[in-house]
Formats: sequence, C-alpha cells, structure tokens
Amino acid sequence: MTIIHIAAALIEDASGRVLLVRKAGTRFFMQAGGKIEPGEDAATALCRELEEEIGLVVSPADLRPLGHFDAPAANEPDHRVDAHVFHLRTGHDPVPAAEIEEVIWVDPAAPIPLPVAPLTRDHILPCWREMGTEPRSGRRSFRSVFPSPLERGEG
Repeated sequence: MTIIHIAAALIEDASGRVLLVRKAGTRFFMQAGGKIEPGEDAATALCRELEEEIGLVVSPADLRPLGHFDAPAANEPDHRVDAHVFHLRTGHDPVPAAEIEEVIWVDPAAPIPLPVAPLTRDHILPCWREMGTEPRSGRRSFRSVFPSPLERGEG
C-alpha cells in the first residue's frame, strides 16, 4: 500500500458552507489541498496548493489545525492518504485552476448527494459536524475555537 502525504483544508464561508473541489477526470469531491513536497511542512504545502488550485492566497498563520487523518485515496487504487487537515474561514470566491475542474459550496449539516472522497466523508465532515457551528451542550462553538482572519477583522 502506497501512502500519499497531503495537506487539505476545510474551507468555510461566512454562512457555514464548506468548499469541495473535484479534480479533472475524476468523480469524487474533496477538500482543496494536495501533496506535501520534500522539505515542505504541511501548512506551507497547503498554502501553495490553495493558491494553485483555487486562487486563494493565505499564510500558514491563517490556518487552524483540525487534525491528522488516514483514509483510502479517492482516485488512486491501492493508495492511502496521510492527511494534515486545517480549517480556514474566508470570503474568497474560488476559481478552479490547475487540475481542479469544479468547485462547489455545500451545507455540511445536510446530506451531500455527490460522490465524496473517503477522507472527506469519513473524517472531515464528521469532525465538522461533531464540533458544529453553534454551541452545543455547553461546548464552545467551532468558530470561537478557530477564529479566522475574517473574524479577527483582518480581511
């Protein structure tokens, strides 16, 4: 089994929708992001990938670590992804570029009637749902735990 080391972003807009992307020639929707190059840390790799894939320019300081997950690769049989996942909230209007063919905003609290990558389906969306966007049972909200540049008044 081949392991692919990646960095991915749970990108949320102001209304709580989550961005999913689909690579050209594939059917699965997933988080924007990509492979970590030799000598790169995960946050730097993600910043590079976001700019290349959807025209979003951010710095590592804008990212909030969400978790480290392992899942079957969506588009490469007999491969697994080892993913460093970060949260980012933005008002950016993504433009598909590089290998990205389609971008969509979805309500992660509702069923998503699209083929979704295992990493997204099994780890990232459940993590988002667990943390939620509103305070639950006395816990702080996802947004208060991970303030974005938008929430800090930086853009």
